[in-house]
This record gives sequence, structure tokens and C-alpha cells, in this order.
Amino acid sequence: MRHAFPGGTPALDFLGTLRFRHRAEPREDLDSPASLGSWFREAGITVDDVPAGPADLRKALALREAVHRLVRAAMAGED
Repeated sequence: MRHAFPGGTPALDFLGTLRFRHRAEPREDLDSPASLGSWFREAGITVDDVPAGPADLRKALALREAVHRLVRAAMAGED
């Protein structure tokens, strides 16, 4: 298994695919379309790897960062 799942829910684990985001050099776990496809299987969302292309990866990373901003705002009591 390549990916870690410490968050307890797929949504939080998805946010955790960018590790050490507070450091100068964070580590990107979703570094290819194939890694995105395997994340779905390893997270238990699908039985098989999901076929993903470069556009899928770009959209997934954009979604992840948007959700991260929402979570941070909620934690800070912001709208």
C-alpha cells in the first residue's frame, strides 16, 4: 500500500495526500495520474484502480486544495 489513511475518513485522508504542507518542501503523494487511481482503491472507495489522466489529476489536486481551504476556514471560525 502506497498511501496512508490516518484521518479516519476518505475526505480527511484525501487532504493528507499532501504531506508536511507546513514545511518548505511538502511531499506530494498524488504525483501521477496512476497514484490518483490507486488512491481510490487503497482508500476502499473502489475495488480496482480508477483510470485517471493528467486532467483528472489536476482537477483532483485543485479540489483537494479547495477543501483544505474550507477546512482551515471552518477551524478558524471564518465564513
